[in-house]
Amino acid sequence: MASRLEQLLDSIAPYRTLDGVGRKIDDVLNTLVLPAATINSATELRALLVEAWRHVHGRVWGLHGALPEIDSSHEWAWCQRVLNAVYGGQEGWRSALELARTGVDGGLYGVVKAFLQKAAEQYLGKIIEAGIDSLWRQLSFEEQVAVTREYMSEYGSLLPASVADRSSVDLVLGFPRLLREHPRILQRASRIGRS
Repeated sequence: MASRLEQLLDSIAPYRTLDGVGRKIDDVLNTLVLPAATINSATELRALLVEAWRHVHGRVWGLHGALPEIDSSHEWAWCQRVLNAVYGGQEGWRSALELARTGVDGGLYGVVKAFLQKAAEQYLGKIIEAGIDSLWRQLSFEEQVAVTREYMSEYGSLLPASVADRSSVDLVLGFPRLLREHPRILQRASRIGRS
């Protein structure tokens, strides 16, 4: 039978989370029809990104296509938050518009790809966080200590010294936050191994 740590890690394994969502983003990029390499207006960008947002969320929620229209103004507000996260600040969407209009840095395709990756990353972060928090709260303090010790013995070498050198109490208290990064830690380690 799998240990508590193995159960936690399996629920957030990269093949279940990051890799799977990455494939869904690729599917959306391959099926989404871009009208051209560039666009001419904010209205065009808005319509395209709302459509892309619907498609990626439809895929990550297990549908075979896009979500139905909810409310385009709310959906655009969600899109703007994602663009602001990608391109920085409250006006990130304007940077995206300029890139999509001029064709710089991949033009429209580059903007859509960066947008989809960030939207999926945000969605996935929430899913991973909710799963970890739910499982972590089910453990007694003694089980939390045991899981943290097991993790550190198996994966401590992959962590920066600033994390690995923390006290046992600090590690246990911060362990859910550390687990949220575990899929990315494994991805980075696998890339280093391939280099």
